[in-house]
Amino acid sequence: MKKFLLLIFIVLSSVGCDRSRTGNTVLSNQLKDVKTFCIGRHSIALPESFVSSGGLTAVFIPVRAQSDDEEIEIQMSLVRSGISRSDFQNLINARKVEIVSEARERTGILRESRKIGEISHLFRIQIIDTSFLTEVHSLIGDSYYIAQSTSYQNKFPESEKKLQYFLGNIKPSKNGSDQSGFCLGEIDVHGQFEREYAKYSFSSSDFPGIVFGVEYDTYVPDPEESLLQRLNGPSSLLRAFAANNKVLRRGELNISSMQAEEWLSWIILGDDNAKYKKYGFALETLRRKPSIGQPQIHVELDAKNPLTDNLPPTNLSETEIISLWDSTTRSIRSRMSGR
Repeated sequence: MKKFLLLIFIVLSSVGCDRSRTGNTVLSNQLKDVKTFCIGRHSIALPESFVSSGGLTAVFIPVRAQSDDEEIEIQMSLVRSGISRSDFQNLINARKVEIVSEARERTGILRESRKIGEISHLFRIQIIDTSFLTEVHSLIGDSYYIAQSTSYQNKFPESEKKLQYFLGNIKPSKNGSDQSGFCLGEIDVHGQFEREYAKYSFSSSDFPGIVFGVEYDTYVPDPEESLLQRLNGPSSLLRAFAANNKVLRRGELNISSMQAEEWLSWIILGDDNAKYKKYGFALETLRRKPSIGQPQIHVELDAKNPLTDNLPPTNLSETEIISLWDSTTRSIRSRMSGR
């Protein structure tokens, strides 16, 4: 994923408002009262009022027994938390009605609907001809997850076998000294994979207009150009658009025993009638040899545009935004014992 394009697009397409105010003591207290969220095999601490927002999505590709075996991609998403069993059953019934109502003569046909154990339900949908989409809806604790995979040439039995094996290796996530599974909200995914990727988002009503985004990819190689090279090099969109911006800080640092780079800046957008200062911060780890202990972690802080995002402007000063960023990014830790 070309994250630098995403970051610059966010910066150039939306604006934030800097309304300086007193309140360093209040922020200082909020930064002391933090809550830890798991991200992959690491964790990150945010002020207690932050919650997971905007959905949680992940992609896993199980290790193939032989190199010529078909690659099967499993997509996992957290739909909602705080779900009762009766609510879950109602959602399953609604999904079945939706699939049936959207089917056409040769596409989107529901071929199987069955319960798996006590907490899961499988839907097999014929996309077209010999291509199928299999969805497994599960209630784990009070969280509603959907795992799905696509198969071709009528190979859905193999795909569903791997999908059910994948689900069988999911365990509730618990605090402890050694959590070696890949964390997605309230669960840990265990197993051997060729790819592990997840995207997380966090926001708080106490920090209006501020959103933290995290992308976590275990095995992806480092990009050819590092974060600083992408944002400050000749191909930088900031340079191409001659943007009215200021770099607050840029440089290298160490995050959870990994080398990393960060970029903190703002940009002035708008016209003579209304100008806004838009903040965009980013951090990205660098590692020569990707592994479960050395993943690519990409963190962004986005100060949302009150005009286009239907959100209030941030009420934090520049100093406070940087303090929030530093407190959050420096809290990243490994969840695995001995790392």
